[in-house]
Amino acid sequence: GRRVCTITVPATTANLACGFDAFGAGFEMRMRVRVEAAPQQKATSFTYEGEGANEVALDESNLIWKSAIVCQKKYAPAKTLPKLKIHVKNPVPFGRGLGSSATAIVAGGCVANEF
Repeated sequence: GRRVCTITVPATTANLACGFDAFGAGFEMRMRVRVEAAPQQKATSFTYEGEGANEVALDESNLIWKSAIVCQKKYAPAKTLPKLKIHVKNPVPFGRGLGSSATAIVAGGCVANEF
């Protein structure tokens, strides 16, 4: 299996002008997630820098990990995700309508797909 990968997810917005929820945009501002297999660890762990660094969970209750588990259970129920070391660089501000939660959820789906 894969040992290391880097995932980037753009910030997004919707509700553009008269398009309401039909129009959206992605931005160059991107969450970067470096993921490394860490079989020696007891649990998946996170380090985090940037927006929300003092707010997010750094354990398996992290939204990225929760999303990865949901995807794994739905699309590969016979498999389990390995223990991982995950480092997040996040420039996407929380609560500003730029999809910070969505970037974490998409990143989790990518983690599940890669590992």
